[in-house]
Amino acid sequence: MNKGSIQILIIFLAAFVFVGVKSISAKASVKNDIKSAISDRLSEENIVKKVYCYDYDNNGRKEAFVITGNRDSSGMDGVNDLWFAYKEKGKIKASVIKNYVPDACKVLKLKKVKLFCAAEYCTTSLPMDVYCVKGNSAEYIFLGNIKKKYKGNQFTSVHSTYDSSFENGIGGIGHTWKPYWFYYKNGKIYQYKAKTMSIKKFKKKYKNAEKVIKQYRKQGDIISVLHRENGLLHINYENKGNYTNVTFKIKGKKLINPAIDSGTYLTEMPAFEY
Repeated sequence: MNKGSIQILIIFLAAFVFVGVKSISAKASVKNDIKSAISDRLSEENIVKKVYCYDYDNNGRKEAFVITGNRDSSGMDGVNDLWFAYKEKGKIKASVIKNYVPDACKVLKLKKVKLFCAAEYCTTSLPMDVYCVKGNSAEYIFLGNIKKKYKGNQFTSVHSTYDSSFENGIGGIGHTWKPYWFYYKNGKIYQYKAKTMSIKKFKKKYKNAEKVIKQYRKQGDIISVLHRENGLLHINYENKGNYTNVTFKIKGKKLINPAIDSGTYLTEMPAFEY
């Protein structure tokens, strides 16, 4: 390689590195600009604690949910504000959308969208308000306990219930946390509901149903069999006032991967109550 070729190569590499660094800097600056703009609007005792900056609706522009609060507060005791912010025509647009938010927030990353989950105060669980970004606004679309991605655009939300055991048939005394299944579509959250199935139909539909029934009748009296819209099947049973369920996945005509948990599954998750 001659001297002229080497010089051209060096110039090319330098330009490539410069453009790459500039590109990285530009991407990072949106988050930094939002943090700086909001910091300028806070009183001396408050700070920006966390910036959750992503392209939430996959439209090519990053948005941010920002937690601000007293610099001396932390954890679940933190009395924070939740901001929604974005950059438009070189200017930062930011506003508070929720008050009294604990620190334990998260981003639920689904296949087609990212949802922001803002924690709420509760002594026995961790409820979260779920927000979806639509254009220049953050819209509240769901409330439920701890959420976890299941697959694709599906996720689970845990329901906090006292239904593990009963005294004289009145009042639940055993605390359970059971996951229910949901999915996101076009800005809304839908639940996979279940239908009750008779024992007779259950035995006819699955090859190993007879064996399953015999096995769990040894554990207690079968209360109900539920078939959920996402292909899961629950058997609820009771033994001397103690309530339990077993959940199966379905493969062809067989029930597989049994998972036993306390409490009783319902056809759909009840509305959350504090």
